[in-house]
Amino acid sequence: MAEMSVMPRTSWHLASEAASAGLARAAARTFLSGTEGQGWDEPAVLLLVSELVSNAVEHAVAGRLGLDLTMELVADRLRITVDDHNPLPPVLLETGPESERGRGLLIVERLAAKWGWEPVAGNGKCVWCELCR
Repeated sequence: MAEMSVMPRTSWHLASEAASAGLARAAARTFLSGTEGQGWDEPAVLLLVSELVSNAVEHAVAGRLGLDLTMELVADRLRITVDDHNPLPPVLLETGPESERGRGLLIVERLAAKWGWEPVAGNGKCVWCELCR
């Protein structure tokens, strides 16, 4: 059985504000431009990062401090996680063609190899997704 090696991991702390989605995309581009991050579908990665961060910002609990974005390479997978201070689970909505919102997790579900969420100690959650090479 092949041993799974853990490779580079980078995290960023972002404010719970709309501008953070753009900052997160810029951080993801920097991560992908490094040797360890090459070979991934950059538009898909940027869209996933943007959707996860935008969802965290939109559903942020008032008065809480920011969110954390982490990108990690594990063997042939890229794992993207966003930790926030809202303990409520993400909800995959069913939207109609006229809906202006509510497609973020649907996009994540379609682009990622898998995704999910976990509670975080201290009243929050981590929403994650993974892509394969």
